[in-house]
Amino acid sequence: MPQYQRKVEVEDLNRDFWVIGQVLAGISIYLFDEDSPLNKMIKGLLKEIGELWENVAFLWAALALLG
Repeated sequence: MPQYQRKVEVEDLNRDFWVIGQVLAGISIYLFDEDSPLNKMIKGLLKEIGELWENVAFLWAALALLG
């Protein structure tokens, strides 16, 4: 049964590693950059959650004064 034989060139490996490096760099910038959309969205969500809990605490205090 014949076996598959392929010669791998160094240029092919260099190009593959370059592409992998570029993709990882792009993903890292998207996840960890200060101005990334993901980072802004998480900060906005955390701010909104904090404000909601502040409103709940205010309502509990108002109910405690009435009760």
